Amino acid sequence: MSSPIVTALATLVIGASTQVVAVAAEALTPAAFVTKASEGGLAEVEMGRVAAQKGSSAAVKDFGQKMVTDHSQAGDELAKLATSKGLMPVKSLNAEHQKTLDDLRTKNGADFDAAYAKLMVQDHDEDIALFQSASMLADADLAAYAKRMLPKLREHRQMAGHLGAH
Repeated sequence: MSSPIVTALATLVIGASTQVVAVAAEALTPAAFVTKASEGGLAEVEMGRVAAQKGSSAAVKDFGQKMVTDHSQAGDELAKLATSKGLMPVKSLNAEHQKTLDDLRTKNGADFDAAYAKLMVQDHDEDIALFQSASMLADADLAAYAKRMLPKLREHRQMAGHLGAH
């Protein structure tokens, strides 16, 4: 049996988190989505290339190659959609992603695999949140794209979570 205080706190937390998601969706513009999605996708492609080369386990190498393939295809689709709307996807890594990539390149062996797995879990958690928000955009085409990509992002997230177990 829960106390009225616990129930009130739970209601408050749930209500506040719902408001945060609603505010995040309202603040996300089509241009911001295209920028964030293309930045993240490009970073995952580049980190995937490094993982396919430097991974010490077959699982990490295979997952890295999957990131290159899947995120390249998704990025190409986003680029076509964005340019048809006069929006410009990002074509190079931003400073934050470049630093993350440079840091990853300094790791080797099991340390590399663990760092890459952790990054992929974090990145896909962020991707899922972004694409969930984008699925509510007023732009029906971008919202539909985001909805189509969510199952694949969730699959990637699940796979990334298992990488750390190897």
